[in-house]
Amino acid sequence: SPSILLESGERGDTSGRYSFMATEPERIFSVSARCFEEMDLSGQVLYEGSSGDFERRIEEYVGTRHCPLYGELPPFPGGVAGFLGYGMVENWENLFHSEGSRRLRPSPFPDAVMMGFFGVIVIDHVEDKILAVQNVRIPGGSNEKALCGLYERTQEVLKKQAALIEGCPRVAPDAAERACYVGNIRSNMSREDFLSMVQRGKEHIKAGDVSQVVLSQRFTAETDVTPLAVYRSLKRANPSPYMFFLDLGRFCLIGSSPEVLVRLSGDVITTRPLAGTRKRGADAREDTAFARELLADEKERAEHLMLVDLARNDVGKVSETGTVKVTELMEVERYSQVMHIVSNVTGKRAEGAGCLDILRAAFPAGTVSGAPKIRAMEIIEDLEPEPRGPYAGAVGYIGFGGGMDTCITIRTFIHEGDRVHVQAGAGIVYDSVPENEYEETKSKARALFHALEDACGKRGKRACSL
Repeated sequence: SPSILLESGERGDTSGRYSFMATEPERIFSVSARCFEEMDLSGQVLYEGSSGDFERRIEEYVGTRHCPLYGELPPFPGGVAGFLGYGMVENWENLFHSEGSRRLRPSPFPDAVMMGFFGVIVIDHVEDKILAVQNVRIPGGSNEKALCGLYERTQEVLKKQAALIEGCPRVAPDAAERACYVGNIRSNMSREDFLSMVQRGKEHIKAGDVSQVVLSQRFTAETDVTPLAVYRSLKRANPSPYMFFLDLGRFCLIGSSPEVLVRLSGDVITTRPLAGTRKRGADAREDTAFARELLADEKERAEHLMLVDLARNDVGKVSETGTVKVTELMEVERYSQVMHIVSNVTGKRAEGAGCLDILRAAFPAGTVSGAPKIRAMEIIEDLEPEPRGPYAGAVGYIGFGGGMDTCITIRTFIHEGDRVHVQAGAGIVYDSVPENEYEETKSKARALFHALEDACGKRGKRACSL
C-alpha cells in the first residue's frame, strides 16, 4: 500500500516536533504524460482528465474536508501528501512561448503523486507521545443517533491503530544483517559534457538571457539495499530539516532536504532560499575558516542575494502589499558534508490565496532553476540531457486544517527496483569555474552515497566511488 513518512532531523518545539506517518490513502491524485487520474486505494479510476484538473480536484478534496485545529491536533491532522515533480511547472508557467507548441520532454516518472489520507499517526517528540488521528465525514442533517454511530465506528478504527502501534517492535531490526551490495556510480553525462554544459550556460549569461541558471547531473548505482534501510542510514548520516520516505509502489522517494520550498502556518507564508556552498572542515577551526570564506566570497554573496530577491518576488505574488520581509539574511547552516548560506523571507497571505496558489507562486524554487526563472527553465531544458523527474520539485503536505509545508526535492534518492538515482545541481553565474561547479555537484551527491554504503553493512560489497 502507498505510504508516507514525513519528519525532520531537527528537534524543537516548532521545527522537527512531529513525525507524520500514513498509509492506505483514500484518494491518489496523479499526473503522467499530461494526463490526470484520481483513483481510490483499490486502483479504481474515479476521475480522468488533463493535467490542469490536478489542482482543482485537490482543492475540492481538501476544501470539502476542512478540519479545525484544536487541542492537541498537529499541523497535519490528515490531508494530501506526496510530491510534485519539476515537470509540473509547464502547467503553471508559459514556457517556450516564442516557439509555439514546444513542451517539456516527458519524464519516465509521474509528474506528480499526491495522496489523500483521512487518518494519520503522529509522533510528538516534545511531549514524547504518539497520536492516532482519524477524521470523520459528517453528512449534512445527521441526528444524534447517527453522530453517535459515527463516533463509535471511529473509536474502533483508532483502537485498531493503537493496537498496531503497541505491537510494533521496540527496537527496529538491523536492516544490515544481510550482506548487501552497491555497484559503481555512473552519471548521465561525462565530465567533459558537464563542463561543456556549464560553459554553454555561461554563454547565455554573457548574452544577457539570465543572471543565473542551475544545471545538474544525475548519478545512478545498482543496489539491493532496501528502501527503508536506505532511509534509516540517510537519517543517521545526513539529518536535515526535511526527512521523507514516500513509498509509491513502483518507486520510493527517500530524502533529506535542507530547504523549504514554501510553508503556510496561519496566514504567514515562509520561504527560505539556500544558496552558496562549501564542504565541511575536518575540525572546528577549519570549519569556521570555511564558513568565513563562504560569507566573504563575492560570487556566492551575489548569487545568494539574487535568489533572496527572487524569493521576495515569489512571496509577494500571494501576500498582502507591504508585508513581505527578510527576517534572516545570509546565515550559515551546517550539514553533514556541506554548509550553505540561508535567508528567511516571510509575508502575510493575501485574501483569497489558497495553498495551491501559494505553492504555484513559489514553484519551482529559484535555487534549483535560476533567474529570471522562466528563461532559466528553458535553458535547462535545452542543456540537460534528460527530464528532471521528481528532482527540483517539491515534497510535502496540505492539511485539512489549512496549513501547508513543502520542501525542495534535493538530496533525494529515487529508489527504483535494483537501482537508485541521485541528482545534484550547481548555480551557474557569470564568473563560474566549470570544474568547480562539477565538483560541487559531486560533493552534494557524495553525502547520499556515503549513506547508501553505510546501509550496506560490514559484510556488504561496495564498489561505488564518487
